[in-house]
Amino acid sequence: MIADLSRGARYLSVAPIPVTMAMSLLGPEFAALVFTGRVDADAARLSTSVACSAF
Repeated sequence: MIADLSRGARYLSVAPIPVTMAMSLLGPEFAALVFTGRVDADAARLSTSVACSAF
């Protein structure tokens, strides 16, 4: 039981690192495409906020 809790704590401390990197690198393009369907000034502002929210 203790080993399972320890493993879970390790996973929870390591798993957010790749997710944060993916959100900061792919967040602007993903947000512009999904939320607005186009790329313009408003989409750029929204995508920057999505990339910053990864941190």
